[in-house]
Amino acid sequence: MSDKETIEVYNQNVEKYRALVDKLPNTKTLKSFMSRFDAGANILDFGCGVGDSAAAMRAGGLRPVCRDGSVEMVKTANELYQLDASVALFSELDDDSVYDGVWANFSLLHASKSEFPYLISALHTSLKPKGWLFVALKLGNGERRDKFGRHYTYYQEDELDAILIKAGFAVDEKIYGKSKGMAGTDEPWIGGFYQKAS
Repeated sequence: MSDKETIEVYNQNVEKYRALVDKLPNTKTLKSFMSRFDAGANILDFGCGVGDSAAAMRAGGLRPVCRDGSVEMVKTANELYQLDASVALFSELDDDSVYDGVWANFSLLHASKSEFPYLISALHTSLKPKGWLFVALKLGNGERRDKFGRHYTYYQEDELDAILIKAGFAVDEKIYGKSKGMAGTDEPWIGGFYQKAS
């Protein structure tokens, strides 16, 4: 992420966020993502948070590379799981054909609407041919801040697919749900599996 106010909220609420992710229903989704790779696959956890997903990927034989814009989130991920996570903004991604997969689980929803297509294009470039991208976002319209001041961008399913297809991804599986975030409100979300076409 690159929004300073959003990053600072996460810096100040690591423990609250950690307690929240322990309850989020992403286990089945993560297993579906992991099943697409052979052991030793390189996976970019793009917005790794406290590192719970990356730790599960590593335990499953994958090789996660963890990045997050929050210094405190990265510190916690490394203390909890020894992930060698690094602090990096979304906009700093410049890898080329490095990863077999990218896990962007409720992270890119903090990118602005204008920034999002460029980030998807950068993720496409970072993937090897036939690589997989998982993206989870909140469903809705527009951009706004929550009660903590975090910036959120909302998408409709067809809008999301159009951006991914334009960037060179093929649409695969979709999942849907409704969860309470740190702000305590139930909001619908969508998760999509996309494959780099070539």
